[in-house]
Amino acid sequence: CYLDHVSPNYLEFFELGETRVGLLYDTRHFHFEGTQMSWEEAAQLPLGMISNGMHYRKSIDLSFRSRGLDPQPILESDSTYQLFQAIHEGFCCAIMPLDSGLENPIENLAFIHLPDASVLAPLGMVMRKTEPRSVIAEKCFAEARQLFAPNTQA
Repeated sequence: CYLDHVSPNYLEFFELGETRVGLLYDTRHFHFEGTQMSWEEAAQLPLGMISNGMHYRKSIDLSFRSRGLDPQPILESDSTYQLFQAIHEGFCCAIMPLDSGLENPIENLAFIHLPDASVLAPLGMVMRKTEPRSVIAEKCFAEARQLFAPNTQA
């Protein structure tokens, strides 16, 4: 979850690192030159965005506003699955997290980098400190801590 409002009094946690973002699009419907696109160029595209008010959306909106841009999305949804469907059909492009597994080839989908793009609040793994806590959850949390944040202490 996002760690900006996590209380260490109730939750054990560790940060997973910065979340960078890029523009996800379907290569059958859109073609871009190079490996990077400006925020100004992205604002002119038909964009699908996660619903207004959601944490991830706030970071994207701030990235646009800090550059004096006010894109008008043609689709808003609280479902990333719906956004993927719209992207796949060529209806829109979307600003999505990089390093999320989507970088590996998915038929016809590609990313292009946006400069200085990241999610403001850090993401992390969270587990409650109070009982009941399952042994499996504790082992998974410990393993995840070793895999994703070997030098971090909560």
